[in-house]
This record gives sequence, C-alpha cells and structure tokens, in this order.
Amino acid sequence: MGKLSLILPGVFLMVAVLTAFASPASDNSLEAKEEASLLNALSEENIFRGVRSAAKKNGNNRNNAAKNKKRKSKRKGGKRMAKKGGKRMSKKNNKRGMKSSKKNKKRSKKTTRKNKKGSKKSSRKNKKAQKKKAKKTKKAGKTVNKGNRNSGRDTATCKEDCVKAVAAFGQLNTKASFYNQQAGRAINFAAKITKKGGKKGEFKDPLDLALGSAGGNKTSLKCLAGNSDEIKKVIDTLDACSTSIETACNQTVEAATLTKLEKCFNSTKLYREKYQQLLAAKSLTTDQICINTNNTEITDLSKEIESSCDTASAEDKALKKMKTACNKAFIDCRTEERKVAKEMNTCMTPRKTTPVKSTSATTTTKKTTSAAAGAAVAELNALNVEKAAKEEKKKREQGQGSCFKSSIRRSN
Repeated sequence: MGKLSLILPGVFLMVAVLTAFASPASDNSLEAKEEASLLNALSEENIFRGVRSAAKKNGNNRNNAAKNKKRKSKRKGGKRMAKKGGKRMSKKNNKRGMKSSKKNKKRSKKTTRKNKKGSKKSSRKNKKAQKKKAKKTKKAGKTVNKGNRNSGRDTATCKEDCVKAVAAFGQLNTKASFYNQQAGRAINFAAKITKKGGKKGEFKDPLDLALGSAGGNKTSLKCLAGNSDEIKKVIDTLDACSTSIETACNQTVEAATLTKLEKCFNSTKLYREKYQQLLAAKSLTTDQICINTNNTEITDLSKEIESSCDTASAEDKALKKMKTACNKAFIDCRTEERKVAKEMNTCMTPRKTTPVKSTSATTTTKKTTSAAAGAAVAELNALNVEKAAKEEKKKREQGQGSCFKSSIRRSN
C-alpha cells in the first residue's frame, strides 16, 4: 500500500501534462485527437502496469510474510510437538517400567512360593525317612533275646538309681553350704554375747570419778560451773550400766545347743569336702561316680547333717536378736563413759563472773580445783589404758587364732 501511494500521484501528473498539450491541437485537426487518444491509452496502460506491478509486489510480500509465519509456526509447532512427544514418551516409559517391575515382583513371589513348597516337601520326606529308620531300630531292639532283655532292664534300673542318688547328694551339698554359714554365725553370736556380758562392771570406776567431781552425792550434785544437768545424765547412765548390760547380755545359751551347732558346722564342712572328692571331681568316670554313691563316709555325713542342722537357721536368727540388744546396751554405756572427762572438766571449772580484785584465797581455790580436775582426768586415762591391757591379755590367753574360730570366719 505504501508503494501504490507513491506511484499513483506521478501517473496522474503525467496524464494532466499530456492533456494540457493535447487540448489546443484538438481544434486544429483529427490527427492531434488520434495522437492524444493514443497517448491516453499508453498512459493508462502504463498506469495499469505500475498498479499491477505494485499489486504483484504487495502480493508477493504478503505471500512471503505468510510463508514466513507458516515456517515459524511450523518450527514452534515442531518444538511443542517434540516437547509433548518427549513427555508422552517419558510417561510411556514410566508405565512400561512399572509394568515390568510388577511382573518381576510377581515372578519373584512365584519363585519363592515354589522354593518354599520344595523345601517343605524335602523336609517332609526327611522326617518320613527318619521315622522309618527309628521304627526299624526299634524293631531291631525288640528282636533281642529274652536273657539279654533282663540284663538291659537291670542296667537301666541301676543307672536310674545312680542318677537319683547323685541328684540327692548335690541338693544336700547346696544345703550344707547354708547350714555351715548359719551354724558358724550362731556360734560367733553366742561367744560375743557372753563376752559383752562379762564387761558389765567396767563402768564403775568412771562413775566414781564423775561423782567425785560433782560433790560425791547422787541426790544433790554440785558443780563449780553452776549447771550440773549434763554430768547428771552421764552419772545416771553409768550407774544403770551394770543392770542394763546384765539384762540384755545375760542370755545363757545352753551347752546342748552349742554342741549341736558345732556338730552341724563340722559335719557340713566334711561333707562338702567328700562331695568334691567322690562325686564332683572331673577325673571321675560315670561308673566310678555310681560306685561312690554307696560310700559309707558320705552317706553317714548326710545322715548327721539331717539330724544336727535342722535347728541351725532358727538358732542363727534368735542369737542375732540377742546380740543386737546386747550391743546396744553396751554401746550406750561406752558413749557416756567417753563424755566423763569433758563433763568433769566443765563441772570443776568455776564459771566466769565480774572481775574482782584477786585475793590469796581465791587464787588458792582456783589452783586446787584445776589441779583436782587434772588429776581426775589423768586417773580416767590411766583406767582406760589398764582396761586395754587387760583385754589384750585375755585375747592371748583365750587363743583367738585357734583353728576352729578361723574356720568360722572363713565360712562367714
């Protein structure tokens, strides 16, 4: 359209010029008219040619633009188709992969089922074969001679008796260890109770020292410090020590019970040693063990344990209660005894008052009281040293390292 707008004005100008030249000549002659008509025809043809050529060009341009659009659209369509085709292909491939995986799973399940069935069949066959073999062996055993049958029965009963005897001896061995511990503890408790009961008079000397520091009269105690409540507690507990220890520790254990406990202790110890030698040694064979079940030593010891250890547990518990009560009474007295030196010192030192001019009388009284307190404390210390020496001497005389007592300690 742009090219036509440029060509048409030029064509109209040419026509106008030609008509201007041709108008004066028309009046003159026909020839001039003919020439003008020819020129008009030529100009019209040229115009039409220009128009046609411009139209052709415009048409060609349109055609080319349309072709280019088609090409572009084809290219875009090809790309879109390629994308769509790729997506479709990927979906198809995924579907194919899923189908193939499902098929593979089904195949694997089928194979596992077949394998299980095959294994079950083989196990059934093996069981049947084993049952058949067992039946054959039983039948072969039944076809033994009658004399041989009787001998087999005798050996079977002999073995059953041996197994039962070994089991009974083993159970008694475990019981013997408990009986041994119970009897040993009961013997120890009885010895400690009698020992603590013999010490009931040991608190008389510290009682006399405490009373002397507080004036010597139980009913009216007097201290230079003024307050005599603390030393009164010490004096009262020490005064009651002999009776409290006697009631708690004077639990006489009968000689028959002690001899029975000692018998139980010794028999259980020997039984355990014999059991290890005759029945539990690794070097023994089954025949030797069965023979040793009839050994007289171990059978006699088992009977002795049953008769002497039946009250070991009850005696152990009863003597333990007695021992705890005796220990409590003795510990109470011993703690108050350790307070004597301190309470004597506080009772015999005068309390502090407002300072007064010292005279010769006051200084002498202070010196005498402090000297008396020091002498009382020194006497108490000497008593404690003497007690310790006596106890060591008794231990040596009693022979604390004897074989019987050491064996009790090991069992505990």
